[in-house]
Amino acid sequence: MVPWIRKYAPKNSAEVINQTEAVQKIKTFILKYPNVPKKALLLYGPPGVGKTSSVYAIARELNYEVVEMNTRLQVEHTITEEITGVDIVELMIRIAEGEPLPFLQHEIIFRGYAIEFRINAEDPKRNFAPAPGKITAYYSPGGPGVRIDGAVYKGYIIPPYYDSMVAKLIVRGRTWDKAVRRARRALEEFIVRGVPTNIPLHKAIVNDPDFVNGNFTTKYLDEKLPQFRLEEKKPVEDKVLAIAAAIAAFHGIGR
Repeated sequence: MVPWIRKYAPKNSAEVINQTEAVQKIKTFILKYPNVPKKALLLYGPPGVGKTSSVYAIARELNYEVVEMNTRLQVEHTITEEITGVDIVELMIRIAEGEPLPFLQHEIIFRGYAIEFRINAEDPKRNFAPAPGKITAYYSPGGPGVRIDGAVYKGYIIPPYYDSMVAKLIVRGRTWDKAVRRARRALEEFIVRGVPTNIPLHKAIVNDPDFVNGNFTTKYLDEKLPQFRLEEKKPVEDKVLAIAAAIAAFHGIGR
């Protein structure tokens, strides 16, 4: 792989495309600017090439740690938006139009908790295999503290060519407990039929004592998945649930 290396410093900018030359120029750069290199050095490589890329090879030779930076909007941007009240997508558009940010960093205040659930057309019982197909029934939850980002509907066909995401369910609450309880209600109300989804897995997670009590790490799913019973509700139960959910939402129950 041939990396695109770019180095920044006061009144200094250089680009190289040869790995050997890159290492030498970076070393020269470090000697010239000994106080800033680890804060001012950016290594760009082809996206998706992983840890075998030349960027990693250069970093290893220089004895540098590599931190991956995804220069795009993250799927989880909704979490930031919900606990700050900042619409990141709107800001990106405004910045692209040349507008400045309307606030400073210290003016951003974090409030409460938020959880995002990726609702995917996949089968957790088959190693999360994608499950494209036609959605035969669809009902998304709502109410205070519940947000849905999605555009599918009954009759929509999930293609096999792209990501299997159906929608994103985001819940927020003043406390972690409130956010979890809202998540439980919303997931119980969420109906997707025609294709298997990971909704049963999400339900199992939000009812797991370790998750509820905050006792989880990045290994949580590997450790817990074999213990979960992931069963879909029958369609007749969905109809009853949808009616109950509508009544509950009308009366403000569970909010």
